[in-house]
Amino acid sequence: MGLSVRLQKALGRFTLDVAWEIGNELAVIFGPSGSGKSLTLQLLAGLMKPDEGFIRVDGKTFFDSTVKSVVPPQDRSFGYVFQDLALFPHMTVEENIRYGAAEHQRSQRDKRMREMLDIFHLDGLEKKLPSEISGGQKQRVAFARALIRKPDVLLLDEPFTSLDTSLRLEMRNVLKDIWSEFNVPVILVTHDIFDARALADTVIVYADGKVVRTGTPRDIFNMQLITEGDISLLISSSSPRETNAFLTNGGKQTDLGDQVIVLKGGGDIGTGVAHRLHTGGFRVLILELENPMVIRRTVAFAQAVFEGKTVVERVKAVRADTEEEIQAAWKKGNIPVCVDPTGSMTTAFKPDIFIDATIAKRNTGLHRGMALITIALGPGFTAGVDCDAVIETNRGPNLGKVIFSGCAEPNTGIPGPVLGYEEERVLRSPCRGKVRHVLDIGDTARKSDTVCYVGSEAVKASLDGVIRGLIAEGIEVPEGLKIGDIDPRGIKESCYIISDKARIIGEAVLEAIHQLKEMRPIE
Repeated sequence: MGLSVRLQKALGRFTLDVAWEIGNELAVIFGPSGSGKSLTLQLLAGLMKPDEGFIRVDGKTFFDSTVKSVVPPQDRSFGYVFQDLALFPHMTVEENIRYGAAEHQRSQRDKRMREMLDIFHLDGLEKKLPSEISGGQKQRVAFARALIRKPDVLLLDEPFTSLDTSLRLEMRNVLKDIWSEFNVPVILVTHDIFDARALADTVIVYADGKVVRTGTPRDIFNMQLITEGDISLLISSSSPRETNAFLTNGGKQTDLGDQVIVLKGGGDIGTGVAHRLHTGGFRVLILELENPMVIRRTVAFAQAVFEGKTVVERVKAVRADTEEEIQAAWKKGNIPVCVDPTGSMTTAFKPDIFIDATIAKRNTGLHRGMALITIALGPGFTAGVDCDAVIETNRGPNLGKVIFSGCAEPNTGIPGPVLGYEEERVLRSPCRGKVRHVLDIGDTARKSDTVCYVGSEAVKASLDGVIRGLIAEGIEVPEGLKIGDIDPRGIKESCYIISDKARIIGEAVLEAIHQLKEMRPIE
């Protein structure tokens, strides 16, 4: 399925004249206010009529000026979420959602409405008015209303503009889930660089009613590939908040890829952060121990320490122990992982940004003088004293919160529940000794199966499930250390993808960098 458009529309002195084509993907129309972004959506939806051009979706024509063919808005299979959401204040949640399928028979509307309530986690809110629910819930209602009729294309006109940081991160994940669930082309209009970088498969850059560039987020926002005129466009498209994605140095523009981020700790959470920053165009260097005690090895860049290289969700990390090897890894588009327990490479590379992602729950040496921007994950650090920002890592409503003054929530010591299981799903060392595997990550374990040995003592599963994490074989561990975990859901694929928690924390780190640059521009 795909969308192909050619649109011309004159409004006073402004003329929109664009042509582009997308496949079954999430495309972002990006550009300054007044460049024709929202006008494009209105023309696609049929709220306005183009002067010339065509609109085609998967072979179906909704507008073609050459044959004077115009499909009215009510007959177009386009879902539309407006910037202000446009929920009816006098209607309940279920009435707002059902309105999106007004042309269907009542029984079909009710069935689809119940499906939408389930998909968007709105159960229990059916009878509430928009004024009685939260901002995030309103967003979900608007999405549900747009999707209840199973549209061929979903149009989103800056739906995240009024959201705070934590809610914006949540709704980015919701939008990713929507694309996976409904499998239709999505067009998101935004002037927020970080929304574009986080969400887009394809970015279509508008200026003065024309398309000036189309490509992947990495291509579009890599300053080495953009002309001087395009740089001016991109900066003018952003508010001061977004402008800091492009940093000024003596009047010259600096590529994000020229900025070095040193990240201490390549475990699964650190990997989620490194993956997000790498795909966002930064040069990331991971510092690790000689024998990293990583549990989720299949989604940890630290595994490169043992194997020389590893790949997590199409991003490759390689072991690199010298400055030359690190530079070579960056040149090839990889993430270097350096065994450097003393942090000597921090001095060598003088990073713009330093991130402590060890989740050690205590400060092992981080201080604000280590880089222009310093960020820590989880408890054990005080923002404004030890570092510039702390990211909340406890699951719950504050997960991913950026803290600029104070500390994260204390460690509870209780693993997050999965199907009601908490401590039961954790494997711990019964004694001091070296780990020897019997099973490995991705294997299915039954209750009482031996998963591994520590020394001569067996470590047995306390429930049925898939082994999601297990510390590397041959590592010597102390008594009581967490060395593995079992997922009772039994979904093998989850062993090989970055967790939702790590993704949220990765987005939060990117947002923290973004805000700290605004407070303290990097030169």
